[in-house]
Amino acid sequence: MSFPNTIYGKKGWEKKLTSTQRHKLGTRMALENGKVFRYCLVGGTEIAAGRIAQAPATVAAHDMDLAVSEAAAVGATTVTVGTSLTVTKDQYKEGLMYVNDGAGEGTTYDVKSNTAVSSAAGLVVTLDEEDGLSIALTTSSLVGLTYSMYDQVIVQPSGGVTNVAAGVSPTTMTADYYGWLQTWGYAAVLMQGVAVVGDQVGPAETSADGAGVLLDSSSAQDNESIGVAALIPAISTDFQLVKLTIDP
Repeated sequence: MSFPNTIYGKKGWEKKLTSTQRHKLGTRMALENGKVFRYCLVGGTEIAAGRIAQAPATVAAHDMDLAVSEAAAVGATTVTVGTSLTVTKDQYKEGLMYVNDGAGEGTTYDVKSNTAVSSAAGLVVTLDEEDGLSIALTTSSLVGLTYSMYDQVIVQPSGGVTNVAAGVSPTTMTADYYGWLQTWGYAAVLMQGVAVVGDQVGPAETSADGAGVLLDSSSAQDNESIGVAALIPAISTDFQLVKLTIDP
């Protein structure tokens, strides 16, 4: 079954949430006013409107240096991991496998499904790419697994960013529901401190979950830019229009 990469929505669709999945995670929705959104699954905690949401944090034991236990030729669509792990069935469906060292290093592959293992080796990852591996893997290859950046998104924590920004919530987003995050165009964003027109805005790491802050402030020097402050500067803890530039 094929999925369109982009759908063209009507104003207001971006605020609709469903308990069941309607699109592939990451599906792009464009509106006629230039705003762009990405389809996501909200994690286990509600996200209030106007907050910066991030991709889920990775599982430290899974995100790199997993040994491949069986050589896999060019075109193979399954990879077997020899490292002892605990992984649930299809935990990384719609996620990513990448080769971080050894034969095949530098390549990434979409994940279609995975088997379950409990404190054991033998995890089998099935790739969601009909041509399979572009470079053969050997038992020297090391891989990592990560979720789709739109799977179980969370509000960016004020205690410290733990993954990249996925978008801004256009409405209150119910825990464990599917919906849309805005990635491009004007959005109202909770602010900490003051940013004037043209200032780069990044995720704040203090005071409030999901807030934005002037990017070159002391609390955000190493964070990514999510966009540019627009119009009238907001009072701290109020909302400001930001021209998002996360993902066109």
